[in-house]
Amino acid sequence: MTADALVVEFEVRAPAEQAFEVWTRRAGLWWPKGHTVSGDPDSVVFEPRVGGRIVERARDGVEHVWGEVTAWDAPRRVEFLWHLFVDRSQATRVALTFDDLGGSTRVRLEQTGFAALGEAGAARRERTQLSWGVVADAFTGAVADGPRFATIDVGTNSVKLHVAQREPDGRWRTLVDRADITRLGQGLAETGTISQEALERTADALAGMVDEAGSQGVLDLAAVGTAGLRMAGNAGELLAAVRARCGVDVEIISGDEESRLAYLAACAGLGVPDGSVVVFDTGGGSSQFTFGHGSDVEERFSVDVGAARYAERFGLGDVVGRDVVGSALAAIASDLSRLAGRAVPDVLVGMGGAVTNLVTVHLALERYAPDAVQGAVLDRSEVDRQIELYRTTPTAQRRTVVGLQPQRAEVILAGACVVSTVMRRLGKDRLTASDRSLRHGLLEDRFGLRSQR
Repeated sequence: MTADALVVEFEVRAPAEQAFEVWTRRAGLWWPKGHTVSGDPDSVVFEPRVGGRIVERARDGVEHVWGEVTAWDAPRRVEFLWHLFVDRSQATRVALTFDDLGGSTRVRLEQTGFAALGEAGAARRERTQLSWGVVADAFTGAVADGPRFATIDVGTNSVKLHVAQREPDGRWRTLVDRADITRLGQGLAETGTISQEALERTADALAGMVDEAGSQGVLDLAAVGTAGLRMAGNAGELLAAVRARCGVDVEIISGDEESRLAYLAACAGLGVPDGSVVVFDTGGGSSQFTFGHGSDVEERFSVDVGAARYAERFGLGDVVGRDVVGSALAAIASDLSRLAGRAVPDVLVGMGGAVTNLVTVHLALERYAPDAVQGAVLDRSEVDRQIELYRTTPTAQRRTVVGLQPQRAEVILAGACVVSTVMRRLGKDRLTASDRSLRHGLLEDRFGLRSQR
């Protein structure tokens, strides 16, 4: 090795594709604090292309350009010019190479150009060698932990956050999975717009979830909106508020896309049965249905059948008579006419807040337990029993029912009516509950190993 070159090599226990992804998406993690202007190393990012910059965005909003990418061959090699204190005349050249060894990756850092800096070059080379040692230790630890990603589902009744770590074999380890009831769709059916109060509640919840995902060290985050945002005439106001507060773009997806992601989540979480499968995901404003055989999707659609709609329309948030429930069930059955006359599926999988709350009440879970809900079987007789329970129980008392999320007290009766009607329409006496839903399907679709190929 000459005085003009500095070479550091180390090995990380991950495929080259994963190691490269961690490096490029969290570039700031590898630059020691003493080498940044803002003191916040996470603010350094690569622009992934030839000619792209290596930029530090300081807390005051000022951008400091530390280098430019001169070669980009993902996931094999990156080369870039690296400036000394943002001085382009003091640039050195860095080549970063990833050699896939099959299950692990050899990382090689080679930096040249010190001799051209004259007497200052030797001192800079010595400092850089220490820095690369810190980088190697940090990178090795981060890759060993596995990359982390987050998804957010902005629904008509609740906003859900999921943070997971992707293991080298592609499996996911859940780190955070929670929901905030924001009632985005409150009054939406009548006015066609999101109320200011609901908008603020939802924006607050989203901002908090983005902060939480950041504290978990996620590499990337995807946020999608469903029926409530599809219906709202002022959905753009919420999107703009969220973008201004936390820099996240919420993508409003179609009902078809929502059902596709739900099916993906069910198949990934429960395994793919050999026979015919119907997966339904019922929320506050709509329900999505996917018909398949094994892993093959044959048909999918979305209908405007959701708990919040019927709770408001029939006053199901409090005690009601049997005649009112009968009218609600008839209306739901009519709105689910697309299910009529179909062959009885071998397996019916249900997901969404109504299904999971019916299961937790059935199991009398004082705390939500994803593993207990996942794969639990729910009989139609139990759903009908809970319909009668909620029909005769005032809202305040519903909140004390063991297993019921208190914020769902006003919509659970309507949700149970939807679930019961789906089962009757499809001729099934029982369903299998999936704790994995849209946000889990989104995680697999956007950040799973197959999505990176």
